[in-house]
Amino acid sequence: MKTNHIAATCMLGLAIGLASCGNPMEEIHDIIFERNFSPIGLEVKNIGENGATLTWTATTGAKAYQVEVYADDSLDFKGKPVITTKVNDPALALKSLVYDTRYSARVMVLDATDAARNSKWTGVYFRTAAQQILTAFSLEDTGDKDVIAHWPATEEADQIVVFNKNSGKKAMEYTLTADDKSNGRAHVTGLQPETEYTLKLYKNGKERGSKTFKTIADLSGATIVRSTDNFSEMLEKATQGQVFALYNGTYKISAGAGAGNEGAGAAVVNKSITIKGIYPTAKPKIQGRFQLEDGAGLTMKNVIVDGTTNATNDQFFNYKTATTYAPLDINNCEFYGAQTGGTVLKGFCYINVAATVEAVTIRNSSIHDVVCDGGDLFDCRKGYIKTLTIDNNIIYNCATERDFIRYDDAAKSFSNPVPQISLTNNTIDHCMNGAPGKRILYVRFNGKKGGQQIKVTGNIFSNTQAVYTNQATTSAPQYTNNYYYNCNNPSLFAPSDPANKFFWNGDTSGRNGSNPQYKDPTKGDYTIGNESVAALKVGAIR
Repeated sequence: MKTNHIAATCMLGLAIGLASCGNPMEEIHDIIFERNFSPIGLEVKNIGENGATLTWTATTGAKAYQVEVYADDSLDFKGKPVITTKVNDPALALKSLVYDTRYSARVMVLDATDAARNSKWTGVYFRTAAQQILTAFSLEDTGDKDVIAHWPATEEADQIVVFNKNSGKKAMEYTLTADDKSNGRAHVTGLQPETEYTLKLYKNGKERGSKTFKTIADLSGATIVRSTDNFSEMLEKATQGQVFALYNGTYKISAGAGAGNEGAGAAVVNKSITIKGIYPTAKPKIQGRFQLEDGAGLTMKNVIVDGTTNATNDQFFNYKTATTYAPLDINNCEFYGAQTGGTVLKGFCYINVAATVEAVTIRNSSIHDVVCDGGDLFDCRKGYIKTLTIDNNIIYNCATERDFIRYDDAAKSFSNPVPQISLTNNTIDHCMNGAPGKRILYVRFNGKKGGQQIKVTGNIFSNTQAVYTNQATTSAPQYTNNYYYNCNNPSLFAPSDPANKFFWNGDTSGRNGSNPQYKDPTKGDYTIGNESVAALKVGAIR
């Protein structure tokens, strides 16, 4: 490195009352610094499990650099470095590092002639990447309160720590047994149902693998059902409050004696029971339908109900006796029939007796290809549903030439209560589009204006010829933030007018807009591709 010198001469003369420089200041040719400048721009790139690249900005005139790397260090540079080397270029590939380890690296400029003039150190901190020796979780590995982790038995490990994925808090710590280590398998318990976790595998405090998972629905007190079981018989023998937890597979409800073996039948439900799939991402499929009697209640979660093999054309849910029923609660399910061929189905639910139902709730679900051959989609003709809630669903290819919600008071035996109807954040596409003038709300319960409380909020209606209603007895809904596309009947937006023959109760705040650009509606993917429409926060949220 070139040595710099300071040379300057100034002749000074002093006189009383006069000071002057004998000669002008001569030109500065060289500057001598006490030591070299420290490297700048030091950074670590390409960090992996066992290596990284150290780079910095070249120092002018520098011929060599000293590099030191310390393990398990955070810029303290204590102990003995694991790497000590001299390089000529401002870069160094660091090899043979240990995974998931803290390292400190430092670099100085070496003076070619005088070690006392070496620069000061410039340091940087980094951590090598963790390993990934855990294998992916299978469906059988995750339970409601436990999980089974797997890794190659030849790889060393000593501890598992489970973290809550959302909060990041430690949920469980487990020390591997000798059997765990030799088998490369550990069973961790003490978790919470339906919770997302991150499991980490360690050796001497260093991470050797990380996988996320979600525990399944709570199986406490549940009756476990496999596809090889006689599910129809189990339903017939159900007790009050019984919970059926189904593994993924197909479950065909028997059509009963004399009905033949080809078609699926109806399960008679006369108790309050729960049917839920064990795995939300691998839902069991039930072929058939449900007949509710004697005040029964039914909760369904994480299941698929296939109506295409039904022995008869009927609704998925049919109330048969005139009594008071516990709620029907549907969550994260899929129901479908057939547009052509097979069983097209009369509708989703049907009440044609003087029954009182505490609540009917359908949420976070998909209903499609239910043509409604002989009935309406949600069809209550003689009963009283206290609250009808249809929330965050994707409903398509349904009620081709029928009404969406039919709610009559044919029994006239309920002393004029005020039912609540809520239609919120649904995507409703290609429904009521086979004939003009079919109704979203065919509601006549109470037989008078103001006989119902109706809320229609945050929905997308697309590709329909429907109107809201043409019944004077349908109460004007509370409309908020709905969106429409290719809705061809102008009366959909016509407000009520007592002077008119028909009472449309139209959404005057909503008009036809641009195409939502659904991602793949043929496969049931109604993700909104139009950013301006998506920004409105309308339709089903997935």
